[in-house]
Amino acid sequence: MNMKNKKRTIKVNKICEINQDNIALSVENRRIAINVVQKVKDEKGFINYCLAVDDEQICCEEISVGYRKFVDFDENNVYISKIVSNIIEEESYHSLSYICKIYGKAKKTDFFNKLIAIGFVNNTANAGWYSHTIYECENGKIVYESEL
Repeated sequence: MNMKNKKRTIKVNKICEINQDNIALSVENRRIAINVVQKVKDEKGFINYCLAVDDEQICCEEISVGYRKFVDFDENNVYISKIVSNIIEEESYHSLSYICKIYGKAKKTDFFNKLIAIGFVNNTANAGWYSHTIYECENGKIVYESEL
C-alpha cells in the first residue's frame, strides 16, 4: 500500500488521556508511539487511537517511537478535537518518519483548537533492506497498516 497522500482525519471532540500504554495486552511485540483514550467511557463515537510499530530491531536500524508536546497540557485530562494521521516525512533516503498530529485545547480557557502534540515512529538508520509494520488502531480495530 502506498502511504503517501493518504492523510486521514479522525474526529474526536472529547476530553482524553494521552500516554504510551499498551491497552491491547494480547499484542506483545509492538512499541506504542502514542495512545489517545477518551477520559469518560462512552461507546459512541471516538473511543481510542493508537499509533504503534512492530518491535523487531533488525541489523543496523534505529527505530524510535514517542510523542512530543508543542504546548504544556495535562496528559491525563486534555480536550482533543481531531487527529490527523498518515503524514510521512523523508529527511533523507535513510531516515523516514510516520507522524500523527494531535489537535485540541491545552487549557480550558483556550478558544481555538491548535496543534498540541505529535506521535511519531522514526526509522533513522534504514538500510533499505528491512521494513517495519506501522499500525494505527481506532476504537480497538486496526484501521491502517503499512511499512516504514
